[in-house]
Amino acid sequence: MIVKSLRRARRALVVVAAVWVLAAAHPAGPPVPPDAEEMAMTPSQEPAAARPEPAVRPEPAAPDEDTALTQVAGTFNIYGNVGHGGDAGAWIAQEAARLRTVAPSSGWLSLSLQEVCHNQGTALARELGMRALFYDTGVTCANGQRYGNMLLTRGLPLATYRYTFPTQADGREQRGAVCALLAGRLGAVLSCGLHLDSRSDAVRAAQVREFLAWRPGGRELSAYGTVVVGGDFNAEPPHEAMAPMYAVGREADGGPTTWRHPTHEDGRKLDYLFTWGRGAGSKWRDGATGTLATPNSDHLILYGRLG
Repeated sequence: MIVKSLRRARRALVVVAAVWVLAAAHPAGPPVPPDAEEMAMTPSQEPAAARPEPAVRPEPAAPDEDTALTQVAGTFNIYGNVGHGGDAGAWIAQEAARLRTVAPSSGWLSLSLQEVCHNQGTALARELGMRALFYDTGVTCANGQRYGNMLLTRGLPLATYRYTFPTQADGREQRGAVCALLAGRLGAVLSCGLHLDSRSDAVRAAQVREFLAWRPGGRELSAYGTVVVGGDFNAEPPHEAMAPMYAVGREADGGPTTWRHPTHEDGRKLDYLFTWGRGAGSKWRDGATGTLATPNSDHLILYGRLG
């Protein structure tokens, strides 16, 4: 009995040693990072119909503990032509650094830009590792660049839409909206940026109604899981033009009488972030809305955290 037991013990030791040798010869590979396929995507793999302009390849997304289940949306009138004449120099990098104090590039869903020259928007997109979608208002900047609105997105849009409001103050600058359908950690989100007329109360009110009645992709805005709208509305919260927006959406800074953050250097609130819908991104995190003042614009950056 003792001899048999010793033989069994030796066989067990041999098996253990063999397993150890095989494990050493074939070590386990490193874990595959999440979203590896998305991170490896290059612009040439994007569907042609959905490709934003210009193609700006973002840095690989790396969720951090603060943004793993949320994303930041923002709006910023950058004063690109009147204030900078189309220049896209060192101040663009300064604004990118300022935006990264709110969240790293991986934490942003979208950023709506107004009064932006095309070269300025694409330069900021490159600094942030985001994609750029441009709406051309039909006028040019002092340096000859196209002038309008731009929507920066972290993810690759599934579809993109542009809309010129039927009601305009004149035929020179065509105000409108630009939108991107995005899919990410908050589910499907239709993110839009817009800039309303600055001269006529009646025109502004009409443009709000027209935007809300618009059917991008043949679908009502409310048909999308979550809608996020950022922009310069050129109207203060009590203005009648804003009533339809407050009726349908939740503004990042609260209601028309409870807002706390002015968005213009003169103390007015002219810039807004609204969300509505049934998706996980259709609500703002309490206490996570704020503004950033900048010497480079007469507007402040407004941001809020979704989810």
